[in-house]
Amino acid sequence: MRELKSVCSVDYRWAKQAGFIGPASDAIGYWASTATANGWTPVTSDTQNLSRRDVSALGRIEALNQLLFGSYAVANDYAPVPTELLGGQVFRKNVAGRTLYLSVFGADDGVRTVGECRIHDLLGDGVQKNPISSQAVKRVFGANTKTGKGPFGSTTYSWHAGEERIGHFEVHFGFGGWKLSSFNQKIENFDPYAPYGLTLVMGFRDETIII
Repeated sequence: MRELKSVCSVDYRWAKQAGFIGPASDAIGYWASTATANGWTPVTSDTQNLSRRDVSALGRIEALNQLLFGSYAVANDYAPVPTELLGGQVFRKNVAGRTLYLSVFGADDGVRTVGECRIHDLLGDGVQKNPISSQAVKRVFGANTKTGKGPFGSTTYSWHAGEERIGHFEVHFGFGGWKLSSFNQKIENFDPYAPYGLTLVMGFRDETIII
């Protein structure tokens, strides 16, 4: 959460324009540069000596981006202002003995904007309980928080932050999987943000993008 706060908590659409909102690309570019300045290392398919965990993270994050935003861009191909998919960068950092990944992504069609700055922990090492608590959120962000429900059954934490800072984030925890199969009629716990892991999402959404 401290890493999330350090990299993702500024909404640079407002901060850059001194009170006038700018494009989503302002925020996404700021998050990417802030990640690098805070010791996050870019990871791409061309990076040398990728571990199996790196390859898995890249694959899962790319799939997440396409699931959330890919069909939105296709559906708006013939719009007066073509939808622009933004970001896509993935970064890696060792934090408290754990390998974490950070990704930035978004979409902008000139009217509706989405920007997401996310930190991913793939887990898979015996952690089977969501480690995020309200007390820990309060310690890290230094504010009284409200707890609620977000997309796909996620938990949200929110607080007063002002225009230039983001005062909310989501916790997606999916260690147990989705129980999603063409052979099952019932779908349980479907959360695309958490493919057998923990993902914290900070950012902004003017509209739900999934189509």
